[in-house]
Amino acid sequence: MSDYGIIISKELYRVQDASLENLSFTSETNSFKIKLEGNYSITIPAGQLSASITIYHNLGYEPAVLVFGDAFPNDASKRNRLPLTDFSKSRRHYCEIYTDRIVISAYHSEGPYQPFPNYDRIFTGHYYIFTDPLFT
Repeated sequence: MSDYGIIISKELYRVQDASLENLSFTSETNSFKIKLEGNYSITIPAGQLSASITIYHNLGYEPAVLVFGDAFPNDASKRNRLPLTDFSKSRRHYCEIYTDRIVISAYHSEGPYQPFPNYDRIFTGHYYIFTDPLFT
């Protein structure tokens, strides 16, 4: 270990001699650094199948991102890490990553018998855009 930095050990371990796996945090390892974060809301209007929102970051490279979104439309009681696709392919919530922006999209139908629902569907979530590149 170096002569400076931040080290936090797990309970019952001494910082001075704890091994790496017994640390809760150390500034000696790479940690994702957040460039932008925030909440989002996507409304799919009645009679349409999809909608999206664009968030600009202007980093000039594809950053690592983490996005959590609603599992079901109009229900913020359960969120999943994106991308989310159900087995019937009638519900998708996903994120595309570009060098200047991310695009978070939602797709929802009622299945083959009512592909275009007659009500608005709202998907909400939270995103993190990191300064770290997606690919090195």
